[in-house]
Amino acid sequence: MTPEEHATVRDGLEFAVERAPGYADAWGMLSLVYAEEYSNQFNVRPDTLQRALDAARRAADAAPSSALAYNALARVLFFRKELAAFRVAAARATLLNPLNGPTVAGLGTMLAYAGDWAD
Repeated sequence: MTPEEHATVRDGLEFAVERAPGYADAWGMLSLVYAEEYSNQFNVRPDTLQRALDAARRAADAAPSSALAYNALARVLFFRKELAAFRVAAARATLLNPLNGPTVAGLGTMLAYAGDWAD
């Protein structure tokens, strides 16, 4: 993703949740885009991780059985270094959709970086 693509996607998702505030998938994707804003320093606005956390919580509240919502929540908690809560959200995301390879791989990498190495 380029900074220009990031800005376009972020603006579109912000418009989507403004128009449909109960749309859990849009909130989850917006949280992931905010996390990219933080991790890649794309088009940074104030309070990036708080915005990402708020969006992920909105997603999880709107759709408690959404793997996307819990993936987004796990990612932002990782970046906030809230590792105990990250582990819970990551486990929930993979339990809800264990066949989503990119999610499982991404969260697995984050678990490794968090120091969770299997014996």
